[in-house]
Order: sequence, then C-alpha cells, then structure tokens
Amino acid sequence: MEIFTADQKTLAGVMAHLAHDGTVTLTQGLIRPEDREAAIAAGLCSAETYQIR
Repeated sequence: MEIFTADQKTLAGVMAHLAHDGTVTLTQGLIRPEDREAAIAAGLCSAETYQIR
C-alpha cells in the first residue's frame, strides 16, 4: 500500500464506480489538467508520462 503526503492528497482523487451487480471499481490517482504542474512538483507523477508513480 502506498502512502501519500498531504500535498499529494490535495492534488489527486479517486473515482468509485458501483455496478448494477454490486461490484465496485476504483480508479485512483486522477489529476485535473489544471493541477498537473503542482502534481509534478509534489512528486505525484512524472513530467514525461503524466502517470501516477
């Protein structure tokens, strides 16, 4: 399990999808385009790939 700093938590989120059969899918590390530069500075993602580390 990865532990994120408070700064990182303010920049990324998670989306929960609940299907009709009750299964839950989580998509973690979502970053708004306007927060990209701050997320890179906080070490949350890389500038080359814009992917969560």
